[in-house]
Amino acid sequence: MILVVNNGSRYMRTLLVRLREFRIKFRVSDFYNTLPKFSRYNGIILSGGSTFLDERFEFIKGIIKKTNIPVLGICLGNEYIAKAFGGKIIHDVPEDEGFYDISVLKPNKLTGDMKILRGMDCHNHKVIELPDCFEKLGASLYSKYDIIKHKDKEIYGVQFHPENNETGRKIMENFLKNICKET
Repeated sequence: MILVVNNGSRYMRTLLVRLREFRIKFRVSDFYNTLPKFSRYNGIILSGGSTFLDERFEFIKGIIKKTNIPVLGICLGNEYIAKAFGGKIIHDVPEDEGFYDISVLKPNKLTGDMKILRGMDCHNHKVIELPDCFEKLGASLYSKYDIIKHKDKEIYGVQFHPENNETGRKIMENFLKNICKET
């Protein structure tokens, strides 16, 4: 089962449709809910959202710093992950929105055999400096940290919205099946 933390993404419905396509069990939790024991879950997805570093951040920071199960942060979820481990985030004006190419810089479980992928971007902030415990897996003209991973844990972040296109669908499939071992 996958835990989906709802950070208020306008693409939440699309994310849930994607998860249903994979026929996996999942539970959606809003940031203010008390979470059940993590032992029930094979992975956590942190959705995107529009409000950065509000009360959700401290809650989510506590989740991702303590867990040993796989995590995928999408857009705002990615920014929360980077910030929780000591990365730097900036307000990125104007808001970027649209599809663009992302170069995969290093083979990894999340992107599989993809070398270039299309990302759907819609954000107000972005990561500008990674924490020491993270590595850069993908970059584009718009962000040098489009795909990141913790060096020792299965914690991934993507600045784009993989729920919105077919190459993103493959990213989600790789996370669910190859990293979380959901079948």
